[in-house]
Amino acid sequence: MYCQDALAPSDAFGRTLDCLDVCVQMQGGDLWSMRVVASSSWAWRRILKVRSVFQPLMGLQNGVGTWIGTKMISYYVREVWNSLRPANNRVSWFKLLWGRNHVPRWSFIAWIIMKDAMVTRAKLLRWGRVKDDMCGLCGMASETREHLFFDCIFSRWLLGKVGLQFGSISRDG
Repeated sequence: MYCQDALAPSDAFGRTLDCLDVCVQMQGGDLWSMRVVASSSWAWRRILKVRSVFQPLMGLQNGVGTWIGTKMISYYVREVWNSLRPANNRVSWFKLLWGRNHVPRWSFIAWIIMKDAMVTRAKLLRWGRVKDDMCGLCGMASETREHLFFDCIFSRWLLGKVGLQFGSISRDG
């Protein structure tokens, strides 16, 4: 069995676990048969929790897997991605975000915004992280996705200056 220090998880205090600790936790087995030990770091517990998602995708038979330094089975990232993602119908704004000439970073940020997954002050207030949820740009309403990108006076002015108008885009897909 081979462990690599760069892959060793860290504990709750950010200290990297000794490679030997990780190998000892595996107790001579492999990733697929490894038991969750109470002293495991949060990273290892999370990795072990998602094993069941990845195991069927890797063509494993009878739960037998491989680990770094042994026989590696090659996979294409595209195949794993296509098997993990839901095969939903494309939304009307799909081509605005994803395309050959688009910058992936900006596409991802725009996708987060369109899916209403962006962290706003309204969400931070619900999570108890801030004391008020007023918009940081205009200070006139609760900072939500709807307000920031469709209702805020300041962002409307700014988007108008760069020539962007969202009137023809359905926010719901």
